[in-house]
Amino acid sequence: MLVQHVFHPLGSIDEVVRREPGRCHTRRANARSDSPLMGLVHQLTLRLGGRGMAVDRGLMGRTATKTGAIYLARHTMSSRVRRFVPRRTVGDLRAGATADGWNADEGPAPEQPGVDATQAAPLAALTGRDPSPFVRGCAWTAGAGVAYPRADPSDCSRLPLDTWSAAQLPVGVRVEFVGDAEAVTIAYRTETDDLGYRGSGAGRSFALWRRGTLVDEQPAALGEAAVQLRTGSNGPDERAIVYLPEGMRPTLLSIEPVGGRIETPPPQPRWIAYGDSIAEGWIASAPARSWPAMAGRAHGLDVCNLGYAGSARGEIVSAEHIASIPAAVISISHGTNCWTRIPHSVAMLRDGTQAFLEIVRQGHPETPIVVVSPVIRPDAEATPNRVGATLAALRAGIEDTVQGRREAGDANLELVPGQPLLTAEHLPDGIHPGDEGHAILAARIGAVVASIAHF
Repeated sequence: MLVQHVFHPLGSIDEVVRREPGRCHTRRANARSDSPLMGLVHQLTLRLGGRGMAVDRGLMGRTATKTGAIYLARHTMSSRVRRFVPRRTVGDLRAGATADGWNADEGPAPEQPGVDATQAAPLAALTGRDPSPFVRGCAWTAGAGVAYPRADPSDCSRLPLDTWSAAQLPVGVRVEFVGDAEAVTIAYRTETDDLGYRGSGAGRSFALWRRGTLVDEQPAALGEAAVQLRTGSNGPDERAIVYLPEGMRPTLLSIEPVGGRIETPPPQPRWIAYGDSIAEGWIASAPARSWPAMAGRAHGLDVCNLGYAGSARGEIVSAEHIASIPAAVISISHGTNCWTRIPHSVAMLRDGTQAFLEIVRQGHPETPIVVVSPVIRPDAEATPNRVGATLAALRAGIEDTVQGRREAGDANLELVPGQPLLTAEHLPDGIHPGDEGHAILAARIGAVVASIAHF
């Protein structure tokens, strides 16, 4: 029985098992006595993100050159196993590193048995650049099996499960560049096409914006593929922003200019935008139309979206994460989840808001902070939750806490009362704003963020 050693994009097999033992099922079997891979063979079925992947690991199997690469040896394996194993990554192909002696200089890669051709990396992408220098909106590097985590992956075990789950979506993560290229080709891999409640609003396409205008948009495919986007006729120094199909959980593999050059753009002031589903972008029609994305474009800010749908309640761990990363300005806009998801009393929310701000201030003693209290939610305004608090009362508790800190001398703390910002007509589902509501929030909150930070 010939088997292979596979390194999954989420980390090595051993790392995945250690990290998520409850989601991995292990079965041991003995290799054939005449196999060159004498010893134990671990057959793992990884059930991650709702998708199964079965792989075999031989003790003498070939190892990958680095953690995170899918590095395949062309050995005989059962069809049940191999049909789940993706092709080697574009990065490996670009480097000419293979397990069977093929080199990129020798021409196209040999076919891998059992691999769906629709998931193969296009040859045009094989000479592309590492996309990492062009990625914006991500405050932490990859870790804990997540390419673009929106919380500290080294500390994810202290977060509530729902918060960490939301933080694994690359909301607000984007590609930015300047240059005179006529187009760019981006190679990528997506993990799912189940976008849940938001549907297409969570992102099914790559969209390139320049000067506040949508220049080109192309659909994303499930699996490994590439997309080419026109860059428009703007000057070479004009920043291009490519928004990702966030809901499909993309990982960028390479980027390549077409008909010109691209360069990394100048850095922008970082804006940490903490909040709930509305900050995450629910239910705007596309990632680029969420209020933090729109405000970031308008004011030239590198927005890092820490919106956690249904799971932002002012967690102390989240405050510690924010305190640990550099920021030019911070916005905090939660509270609705404290009415419904995990009911809070007014006293609980007051104390929680006070503690949250205190911890953020420990890491950012002078950084401007904008607190936005909850926007209107008609069904919650006068309805007590399980501990007797209406949304109107919770909102007042947040606002009183912020005013108290301002009166105590926090001159770099600003309050934006949320209730007057929108009306019920701006909430298509009665809870979340559509495109018009997000545009209003971007204009009003964005103006305060830019003003307090003197941008």
